[in-house]
Amino acid sequence: MGKRDRAFTSGAAAILLWLMVAGCELGVTDIEVTDGQHDEECARLEDGIFNEECALRAVRSFRVRGFERITASPFSSGVTGLIEVSVASEAAAAYRRIVPNGPPETISLPLGSLIIREVLDDQGNVVKLTVIGQGPAGYNPDVSDFWFAVTDPSGNVLTVNDERQLGALVSCQGCHVAQRSNSYLFGVPLSARAGAVRP
Repeated sequence: MGKRDRAFTSGAAAILLWLMVAGCELGVTDIEVTDGQHDEECARLEDGIFNEECALRAVRSFRVRGFERITASPFSSGVTGLIEVSVASEAAAAYRRIVPNGPPETISLPLGSLIIREVLDDQGNVVKLTVIGQGPAGYNPDVSDFWFAVTDPSGNVLTVNDERQLGALVSCQGCHVAQRSNSYLFGVPLSARAGAVRP
């Protein structure tokens, strides 16, 4: 391979790398996730920045990998109707320590881990997902540095009044700040819980 060919190959590799990195940072959302594809690093923090696209990629595939269903049956959230809850496998044990109306509990979730609530209609159909992600220290200090998102059942971010529903959402913080004694989380009632099962 000549000097010119090596330079072209290096340049093409650099462009490809830039496109891969920029794809997440620029908010590209057309990423296909197939059953069996497993990207250990994607839903984690990279360089202290919560990667929203990678978190959304995990949301899109939570029913097939990486999450445990916490609920055995839907229960009333008191805010959004009936819900089902799934939590990233690495955070499930800590999350189960939170019991609504139970004793105060302080937990730490692994950075980048997600909690996904499926909001159901009266017929039991999923109408949207509400998501919490554990961000880095200082990201959202009023509520344990949580990142929030509201998506359709497929994991596509919803827009309300021209605002994409993700980030440090004030509408989500308003409810979670009242749960300070339970690490700003609501938990799942013991009567609605399941064992460690996949969603």
